[in-house]
Amino acid sequence: MIDLASDFDPAKANEPTDAAMVILMKVQKALDGKLIFNHIPASRIREWRELDSHPTTCLYNKAKTPVREKQALYSKFPFTAFPANRLIVHSNLSLPESLSIDELITKYGLQLGVAKGRSYGEEIDLMLAKIKDHVFVNEGANSAARLRKMLLQDKLDAIIEYAPVFNYDHPHKSRQKDITFHKISGAPDATFGYFVCSNSDVGKQAITLFNQAMDDKQLQQDIIEFHQDLFFEQESIFIRQSLRAQFLVQ
Repeated sequence: MIDLASDFDPAKANEPTDAAMVILMKVQKALDGKLIFNHIPASRIREWRELDSHPTTCLYNKAKTPVREKQALYSKFPFTAFPANRLIVHSNLSLPESLSIDELITKYGLQLGVAKGRSYGEEIDLMLAKIKDHVFVNEGANSAARLRKMLLQDKLDAIIEYAPVFNYDHPHKSRQKDITFHKISGAPDATFGYFVCSNSDVGKQAITLFNQAMDDKQLQQDIIEFHQDLFFEQESIFIRQSLRAQFLVQ
């Protein structure tokens, strides 16, 4: 049995609410009982510590970075793909469609909030490291959700988040004129989420099983099709192409 750090509690809800967990359940079903998850709650900081201290721990929907690849075992394929993180701004300022994090803070004087322990992808993580003293950092369980609420409460001017995540949580607020979405200069167009396990014998077995399931072409196609309705049409087409390319090159 694998300890899976997640927000999903099967004892409280019959069905997972986030898309990544839905897809993970598809992979688990394909393995026909060979991979069993024990869901444990954990903050974004603690979940990575769990990997170091508990050999039976796995994480899901995690971005791949060079630092974390040295710490943990990653699945061969990603099983989720999302449009790149956006700068989501709550302001009456007229901002360009694309801007850098540095411009947001130094040129426009806006307060940016990020979640401690969350990787936003290698490129964005490097950008944040250069201006870490000028960024508000929120920590603890559900820190990303709290940041979204703080943005709407005028406690922050901007956050870094996936647009579909924000739109799903706050469908009416996201249509307000003073809520705007901006591409982050220098960031990739798509972000992939991987299954990640502790670098242990149990972790290696779990990753091997996961990879075996993901080698199935029908499961790959099911995952690609599942992404179709997750995003706006234009982004949906690009995301499915990006996933298909990932499956082909491996």
